[in-house]
Amino acid sequence: MRRRCVHVGGALGRFIGVSSLEQYLLHCISDLQRAGDDAGRRKRAINKSETWDLLNKNWKALAVLAAEKTAPKAVDKDGIENKQNNIVNRNHRNRIGRRGGRKSRVGLEDHLPTPQQVIISENPAAFKLSVLIAQKHKMTSWDKSFDEQMDILRLECSQGVHPVWSRLAREAPIFAEFERFDIIDEEAKVYDSKEWIKAANLNPNDVNSVRKWLDMEIPFSLTSGQALCLEKIRKDLAGKPRPLTWPQIMKGKLRNLENEGALLESILLLSANSIEALDVLEKIKDIAEMKEVVAKQRKLFLLNSEYVKDQKLDFTQLIDQKGEDELSNAIRVEAWKKDEMYTYELPIKTLQMGFEILENANENIPEVLLWHLGLHEFKIGNFDEAIKIIEKLSIDTDEELTIAIEAISKSPSEKLEEAILESLKNAGEECVVFAMRCVDAPPKIQLEASKILSNNDSIRYTDDILSVLTRTADIENLADKMNSDKSLSLVYPFRALMVWHLMPAVTGIKNIEQLIGLRKQALISLEESEKDDVLSDVSISLISLLGGVPSNMDSIHKILDKGAIIVLNQVRKALSSDGSGVVKNSLIASLEESIGEIELSTLDRRLFDALIDSLYLNSSAMQLQSGNVEKEENALSTLERLAAKENNTIRTIRALTNLVKEHNIGIESLEKWYRIHDKESSEYQIIRAALQKENGNRLNAARAYKEGALKIEDNYEESSLILRKAMIEYAHSGTWREAVELLDQRPELETLLTQRFQLYLRTCADNNSGKTDIATKRLIRFVSDQEKGRKEEFDSDYNRRRKEALELIQRYPDEHNLPDKNFKGRVKAALLTLEKSGGSRESDLERRFQLELHEMKDIFELTLLGEQIAEQNPLRGIRRFEEAIETDYFKGRQVKQLRDTQRAVFVSQRTNIPIKDRRTLKNLGLKPLILVDTNVLIHALKDDLLQEISNDDFGSFDWSVERSFHMMLRRQGGKETFLSIPPAALSEFNNRVKTPNAVLGLFNDTYIDRKQWKKKVTPDFLKKKVKQICKSFSTWPQEDYSNKLSKIELEEFLLKHENIFELVDEQKRKRNDDIPIRTELNGKEIYPEGGDMEIMRDAASLASLPLQEIGSILVATRDSDFRLVSRALEEEYGFGVVSDAQQLNSRI
Repeated sequence: MRRRCVHVGGALGRFIGVSSLEQYLLHCISDLQRAGDDAGRRKRAINKSETWDLLNKNWKALAVLAAEKTAPKAVDKDGIENKQNNIVNRNHRNRIGRRGGRKSRVGLEDHLPTPQQVIISENPAAFKLSVLIAQKHKMTSWDKSFDEQMDILRLECSQGVHPVWSRLAREAPIFAEFERFDIIDEEAKVYDSKEWIKAANLNPNDVNSVRKWLDMEIPFSLTSGQALCLEKIRKDLAGKPRPLTWPQIMKGKLRNLENEGALLESILLLSANSIEALDVLEKIKDIAEMKEVVAKQRKLFLLNSEYVKDQKLDFTQLIDQKGEDELSNAIRVEAWKKDEMYTYELPIKTLQMGFEILENANENIPEVLLWHLGLHEFKIGNFDEAIKIIEKLSIDTDEELTIAIEAISKSPSEKLEEAILESLKNAGEECVVFAMRCVDAPPKIQLEASKILSNNDSIRYTDDILSVLTRTADIENLADKMNSDKSLSLVYPFRALMVWHLMPAVTGIKNIEQLIGLRKQALISLEESEKDDVLSDVSISLISLLGGVPSNMDSIHKILDKGAIIVLNQVRKALSSDGSGVVKNSLIASLEESIGEIELSTLDRRLFDALIDSLYLNSSAMQLQSGNVEKEENALSTLERLAAKENNTIRTIRALTNLVKEHNIGIESLEKWYRIHDKESSEYQIIRAALQKENGNRLNAARAYKEGALKIEDNYEESSLILRKAMIEYAHSGTWREAVELLDQRPELETLLTQRFQLYLRTCADNNSGKTDIATKRLIRFVSDQEKGRKEEFDSDYNRRRKEALELIQRYPDEHNLPDKNFKGRVKAALLTLEKSGGSRESDLERRFQLELHEMKDIFELTLLGEQIAEQNPLRGIRRFEEAIETDYFKGRQVKQLRDTQRAVFVSQRTNIPIKDRRTLKNLGLKPLILVDTNVLIHALKDDLLQEISNDDFGSFDWSVERSFHMMLRRQGGKETFLSIPPAALSEFNNRVKTPNAVLGLFNDTYIDRKQWKKKVTPDFLKKKVKQICKSFSTWPQEDYSNKLSKIELEEFLLKHENIFELVDEQKRKRNDDIPIRTELNGKEIYPEGGDMEIMRDAASLASLPLQEIGSILVATRDSDFRLVSRALEEEYGFGVVSDAQQLNSRI
């Protein structure tokens, strides 16, 4: 039979039936009889009652009224008096304090509902009536309508009330009228537990679900102790739940229950994660109504319990748990959360369903499930999706690490890459080997794996480690490996060459000698080596192209579009030996852009970058040697940008450095690089000096050149040439004293400086320090020694020649743009001194010429005077015209008239003017005759042969000072210069290039495709090519001049510079494995070989001849036997030496 439970108002009323509250109130006030009449003791008695906490405040208010024995006003006068006293006391207590405000004290009896509230509540009639009685007793104003309600309630109570109201009437006289109502016994309750049991399909670990379930009516009677325990648990749920404390609360009250009580007990224990819950569930597992929920609760507990170790769970059944209730879903969720779940072979659809279940439950997805899903996405080709899943996971096993490496090999992920790198540190060897050999994995992963294996067992995995270092372009470590085992560069020559081309400059600058050694070793074994399987065809072609000759350009052409191929070929053609040398930067930039759009491996990208840098470098080198100001500025801009690049290669830095040395250009970014990375080197000072010079700080430039030269210990030639630059900068800065001091400290510099330059330095130094007499005497002594000739006595023309020599010397600062105030004044003083020794007609003409030139400036009179001077001394007259042209006093037609007159005088008198006296005559349109030495011819032949054996006829891509020099010589030959090969040089050249094998031996620093060589360079072909080379360097119409040469004595000159040739000889012996051929004089075999001496004699003899249209004789050579005595040769014999493109430009 069902019975409706009436619920009371308030929080507790939602949990406890009305009759229960009446019973709890009865139990609470039953103890008042033993407490006596003292109000305090009576209140303490009800507070200690077991059911006190089961009452809400409304009901507790009635209990307090009973404890106070509350009586009606009419009956309890003492009570009224006491009440008034209490009011007074309360007013006293509620007096305003020093901080202001008033605080009333409220007792429990004040928690009675108002009449309006209680009338509309669902409380029993007896409760409502009791509240209205009490309120009428307390309230000062009373609504008569409430009396009507009280009468209605009395009528309802007359039907019978709970025994508590009779007890209340006995304890509190105010409720005395309840004695007249009949008392009725409570009927036994009949419960329907079906919905309650159904609601037990909850997740006991979800406190919200447990709270809601406990809010439902309990379908069985509770003792007051049980109710109190349950109330404590409810209160705990209302705050911050602590389920682990519940078993202690339940102890003795809510334990060992039966039927529905056992279900309540089990749910509470399950929430507390107590293993005792299993025993409780065991008791009720066979009760039909609870069988299903008990079985499911048991499954969930076993899934979550860490105490149960020996339970065998079938996870395939757990994930298929039927039902849409919370408990069933919790079982499925918990099952999918367990790692043991994934020991089963499950279809991907099932795994995906598990993912959805956990995601819908807002649960963290187990990584093992995500690994399965990520692997599935990878297998079906959804690489991006696979990465999205895997990159969020931790890598805990070698299997997972292997999957991650395979995935990242298909799709990049920085996050996953970092995780893999970290996991490799603790991975097994097999897994690390897999990572190292995974060619598509990110370079960092391959490198990290190779590093680990290198530390553990480098010998066993040497080939693999080298392969990784090669694939990933880890040039520094690859170089370390090769340097530690010299045989590796023989086995893997292309890799050694790759190191040379790609070595980062910061590392390479400290190991340059080792790198050069690696390159040499590689070139030795390149031809015999097997194909390198690690390097792609593109890589091999690029390495070959950068190092000399492309073995096959097809692989490069395949990956470039047609436009890029055309651009590349145009650039290479322009930069070849017979090209125009003109390349626009925009053309290279378009090629760079095309390459940038191609998907390339790390190594191929680095090699293409090196290729582009080389194109820019080569183009800039060609522009610098052009002599065109605009081109030079463009080249400087390009070189500045190249030097400023991050991660530059040592190859680029060396090329930039060589261009600075050759052309004396200032590159600010290069100076900064050296300042940061190699400040103690000689190169830093040389580059700094060039920059200081360009910025106009000539003294700083001089001192930097000096410091740089003194740092060079193993190359006397270079050191001396740099010191010469320092001397020139000292002169330009006007710091002559420092220059003279350096010259005195290093007397070998005298051979690198003309005597006139030395005279200039010493004269200026003396004059600047106040030693004017010494300076004047020095000048007179110099021209006296020069003009005295071989005669011991002075001839009649001696004084005139001395003055002419002084006048010529006076122009020296103007000819070289040097400061002149300290020098010209002294020369004038010397001239005045000589004037006192006697005049001449020429002197009168000279004075008139100078007056006309600097004051009157009458072009016709000036021309006439110049012609008159020329009648007496042709060379002197021509020089006067030269002086007038260069004053800038005259323009246009006037300059043309001067030049025409000068030219006419020269043509009529040229047979009387030897070439060595024509060197300073710049306005006659005369060309230099350049005698080409053997070393230049050999460089030119090598370059042409490289072009011939290349597949595309573009030749070598490796730029050098030597290549720049011979290319410029050929370009200028017949245009701005005449070229001729001296017999000695021609003989030596023909002797050294007799056979293809002999020529092949000259390529000791260049890669040669020997198959191509043998195929193309036959004896007949070589003979033809040698003739072409000779022809290209023989542009002087009067080539056969042997019958015009006179025998020039050299021995005295050579012996005079014995100390220089000792140093040159020492250096040559250090550089060459073979002992160089030298000439013996006075028992010392240190002097130039016979062929070089013959070239010197030829040049000296030609310089003494009045050859037609020739303005100077120059020897083009890279030989230090010439270079280190170049200025001495010029002063002694009248011919100069040029050894690079810049020097050639300055002489044209």
